[in-house]
Amino acid sequence: MFKVIQKRDGRKVPFDDGKITDAIFKAAMAVGGEDRQTAMELTIETLKMLKSQYNGHVFGVEDVQDVVEKVLIESGYARTAKAYILYRDRRTRIRDAKGDLMDAVEEILEETNRENANISNSPSAKMLQIASAASKKYYLTRLIPEELSLAHQRGDIHIHDLDFYGKTLTCL
Repeated sequence: MFKVIQKRDGRKVPFDDGKITDAIFKAAMAVGGEDRQTAMELTIETLKMLKSQYNGHVFGVEDVQDVVEKVLIESGYARTAKAYILYRDRRTRIRDAKGDLMDAVEEILEETNRENANISNSPSAKMLQIASAASKKYYLTRLIPEELSLAHQRGDIHIHDLDFYGKTLTCL
């Protein structure tokens, strides 16, 4: 039916409706479902809706996910839809954190001034700075409660020695 789909990074890749079925089935299993046949039927409904909305046009991954959510809700699978939405949100936050981390790494590698007198610009110091940035992203996205993480990112609070958050009690 569809030949290609546009990925988030703009690449066009072969379309695989099996990925839709897999995603629906995983969401269903997360809430106790065990019927892959239903996931396949919901995939067919998703494909029909995609055809009516995008017939002849290339659509993206986000478009497919939006349609899957709609199909799940309209078909009476609200609990599965909720699991699907929560998983989608978690993956989005992880992707965003990875993007932020790579931006931080790029900045560290390009940086030539020294904010901290205890850190040089040697290759080993750069590696320590990258590890520090990765640790901070990890703690903010995976360990610290979301409301505290957001407060830190907004500057409402400051978590001192955030890069050592899970390793030491010295500054907590």
